[in-house]
Amino acid sequence: MPDLTISPVVIGDTSNFAVTSNNNTYTINAAPQTASITNSPQVFDNTAKTATVVCSQGGAVGDVRYNGSPTLPITANTYSVTAGCGAVPNCAAGDDLAAGNFVIVAATGDHLWCYGSMDVLLDEV
Repeated sequence: MPDLTISPVVIGDTSNFAVTSNNNTYTINAAPQTASITNSPQVFDNTAKTATVVCSQGGAVGDVRYNGSPTLPITANTYSVTAGCGAVPNCAAGDDLAAGNFVIVAATGDHLWCYGSMDVLLDEV
């Protein structure tokens, strides 16, 4: 981002007061991005789950991690997610941005089983 120099200009009658002006240089920094998860919670089904992460200003999402690991989670649990966001005009890139929690909840259902039965097959009712 560029530096910006501002120079004041006095317009009008200054006979009633003294005017002192200074030129100042200001540095304008790119705004930071934030990351968030848009598809949590998910239901456990014994397959790997991917958190959908979006960057606040539309930067490209990269390096998504679950509790610090790039491995996609499978088990029912709460995972702390971080991600990187690519730079876009007026917004800086960011690494390891906290995106929130990605939750995989346990599947629910009623399972019937009769103790002592042979060839038991558990099935949802």
